[in-house]
Amino acid sequence: MAAELKVPLGVREDGSIIHITEVPIEENGLKCKCVCPKCGDRLQARNAGKVRQHYFAHDKHHSCEGATESALHLFAKEVFSRHASMRVPPDEVWVDYLTREIPAMTVPFVSATTEERFGDADIIADVVLHRANDKPPVLIEIAVTHFVDDEKHVRLRRLGYPCIEVDLSEMHIGLVEFDREAIEDTLINGEDLKRWLCNPYGRRLRAELAEELRLKEEREAEQQRKREERKARAKEHNRRERERVMTPEYQKAMTERTEQELATHPIWVANRRAFGMSDSDETPWYLNVELNGEYLWTVHRTVWQSALFRSWVFNKAGNERSPFVSVKFAIDHLHDTHKNIWENALYWAWQDTSEVRSPSSVIAEYLAVLADCGFLKDEQTWGMPYSWTFNCVLPKFLPIPPEYNNPRYLPRAGGVFDTQTQRDIKF
Repeated sequence: MAAELKVPLGVREDGSIIHITEVPIEENGLKCKCVCPKCGDRLQARNAGKVRQHYFAHDKHHSCEGATESALHLFAKEVFSRHASMRVPPDEVWVDYLTREIPAMTVPFVSATTEERFGDADIIADVVLHRANDKPPVLIEIAVTHFVDDEKHVRLRRLGYPCIEVDLSEMHIGLVEFDREAIEDTLINGEDLKRWLCNPYGRRLRAELAEELRLKEEREAEQQRKREERKARAKEHNRRERERVMTPEYQKAMTERTEQELATHPIWVANRRAFGMSDSDETPWYLNVELNGEYLWTVHRTVWQSALFRSWVFNKAGNERSPFVSVKFAIDHLHDTHKNIWENALYWAWQDTSEVRSPSSVIAEYLAVLADCGFLKDEQTWGMPYSWTFNCVLPKFLPIPPEYNNPRYLPRAGGVFDTQTQRDIKF
């Protein structure tokens, strides 16, 4: 007997599905009164042998493929006719990066039909669960050896009814096995072997997510527009402020004010005391170095130069602090500890215009002066902001006699170096 003629399932006179192992011996042969679930021809129950496998065979010998799958469709209808609800699996909906989960739920129905045709969509559904109150039916596709292909999937989506595929390919439907209870449980209560082919609930939720995404993008666009407006206003404000503080009139007034405030400025007063200077002592010239870019500060140059000298030279004398100093460290020190000594409109202005020097270039130039004086040693200069580094090598000398208090004389331990005569002068 060819393998395709051996059928595990038959349809009884009452329309119920029976497995060959469930047929009593006394109903062997045509006495079983079963027909093929696929072609409708009579079946013979071959279940009396002791050696061969039991099986149904067509009374008229011919090939009839798909009998098992057709039988399961009928069995599903039989199962659903004895129930009033079915468990459907969870689903997940994505719209761009937004996602929502549709939980598993129990769907009630009032009747079940098989092989029902939906004409406009040219679809024949394996099982159709009809629901009350004119709710759309739920379509069930039973997959044993054939699963829904892409073409039918598209047509099911166009139809728009809820549709679920139930995978029974691993349910052991053979000539010797038929787990009736397991199949019934999968059809009614199972979730793992079911998948959504068309989920109108998801379609509605997808529309909601799309609207949520649209509103979110609109809000973000509006926020971005406002940020750009604020940025433009700030840029324009900074431009006007920069123009104001760079005018000769403003700079002249600032110079006059800072010179008047210097003697009593709290930073210079504290530094002068730390250096051991009296109020009548002349300020060392290397704490009063005029540099291009002084418009970056709202204080006299001696204030910020003495602050750097104290931190990176004077305070390093006789202790174990690292001798290393960089332009970045120096700027951070001034910016973080003395917040009101900068012209805020000019601190980052060098990024937008070449008319304003960067704080790093001015600080580097001053540290280079201290290196010329012998207080620091220039370690490396890469020609980029924040890259200059120095080592403190002579943190001992601060006072200088008035007659040598000018840039011609570079301080040295116990004296000065005359840059014109190239001679050391001791005193």
